[in-house]
This record gives sequence, structure tokens and C-alpha cells, in this order.
Amino acid sequence: MLTLLFSFLSSELTQFNTHCAGITTGISATDRAKTSVILANMDSKASDFHRPGHIFPLRAKENGVLTRDGHTEAAVDFARLAGSSPAGLLCEIVSEENPTEMARLPELKRFCRRRGYVLTSIADLQQYRRDTGQ
Repeated sequence: MLTLLFSFLSSELTQFNTHCAGITTGISATDRAKTSVILANMDSKASDFHRPGHIFPLRAKENGVLTRDGHTEAAVDFARLAGSSPAGLLCEIVSEENPTEMARLPELKRFCRRRGYVLTSIADLQQYRRDTGQ
């Protein structure tokens, strides 16, 4: 689906979309969420989107984190393991301690502990995939 919608810049890293997509102006959280849902729908088509927008589609490498230990590949691997469409959404958490920066691992550990969230890593996902053959 995405190859029909967007052209990608190829590199050894994540393939980054040269165009961004939106459903209206795309700037609101609601528009970004709706755009993300439409992007994950395998039946979506180019006419479902307006350009420019504020969502930047990325393409994961074949075989996910076993090929490249990237966040894009991890997001798609988690979706596949959950039995969902092979699409994911990436975002960073802004630091509560330093709001002009992104939260780093020590702060993320505290963040997850306080909220009862599970924190995992790409290395954990790679090991799980190797152990289970998935």
C-alpha cells in the first residue's frame, strides 16, 4: 500500500518518506491520530490524504529487528506479534524534569514505574524473536 502512496528515500537506515500526509491541516492531535489510523489501513489510497501534513511515514526493513535494531522495525514487529496490521506509531516522551529535552532511559524507568507501564528494549524483542522463531 505505502509504495503506491509515497516515494521513499532509501538508505542503510530507515527509509524516510519524502512527503508527509495529513487528512486536513494535520497539525492537531486528532488529525494526526486519524491520519495514523488511515495509514495503517491496508485499503487506504493516495486520495485519502492531503499533502503536506504532519505525519512522516517510515518503512521498516524486511525481517524487522533481526535485520536492523531500529525503533521503526520494533514498532512493526510488535504490531505483527499482536496480530495487527504491520504498522506502528513512533513518538518521544518529553522530559518532565527538563521540558526542552526528550526523556532518557533513567527518567523513562521512573515514568514507567510510577504509572505501572512495562518497559522493554529492542534487544529484548530481538531475543524474543530468536527464542520463538517469530
